[in-house]
Amino acid sequence: MKKNPHQNQPTKKDIYQSTIKMNRKIYSSTDRVMDSVPYPPVHLLTIKEIFGTSDKPNLSLLLQHLEAEGRLELDAALTIMIRGRELTAREPNLLEIGTPVTIVGDIHGQFFDMVFIFFY
Repeated sequence: MKKNPHQNQPTKKDIYQSTIKMNRKIYSSTDRVMDSVPYPPVHLLTIKEIFGTSDKPNLSLLLQHLEAEGRLELDAALTIMIRGRELTAREPNLLEIGTPVTIVGDIHGQFFDMVFIFFY
């Protein structure tokens, strides 16, 4: 009798769900280890929600959504990047600014650190 070649293959459920033992407790990969941390919003912000009828984004909505680890629709993210590039291209290379000033370089994914610097 021939053996079924797929008999011992993991199923999709097995691939995406696993368990780990930590501090004498078994967690599933679908469990939240920190139950007190809220889930990120499922809704993706759209261009219409971010910009409405204005050329400028609704910064409070955008900041609140991103702080909650929400995501944007691809078109919305691209629009923000393109408009940001266009805006910085119109700026002069040298700016005379008053003090006090905070300079932030490449943040490399440290969004929450940047938000803390500017808003708190």
